[in-house]
Amino acid sequence: MATIVARHRVGDFSTWIRAHEKRAEIIGQASSSFKTFQDVNDPNSVILVIETEEPGKLAAIMDDLPFAEAKASHTVISPITVSAEVKCELTKTDGLLCHVDQGFLVPLEENTRN
Repeated sequence: MATIVARHRVGDFSTWIRAHEKRAEIIGQASSSFKTFQDVNDPNSVILVIETEEPGKLAAIMDDLPFAEAKASHTVISPITVSAEVKCELTKTDGLLCHVDQGFLVPLEENTRN
């Protein structure tokens, strides 16, 4: 299970929150659940924490026309910043290994090089 965090601003929170059911329908095509958060200091800044078994499918949904149309009608302001959880484990043989999302493991020092 991958956890994806999407953060963006909206033009009108009331309009955006009333569209929750439509958002659930669209995101639900690639998600088992999601939670909605509102910034306490900026009511037009929102975060969705999305649980998915199919992050690639979720990314494709976010790039398609119905999603773009929903963004416009829900007053979403671009950009949408998308982040994936970084999971780390300490191993006896390789040291600290971290991976994002799909389980691709790399040593931490390789992960942090520019």
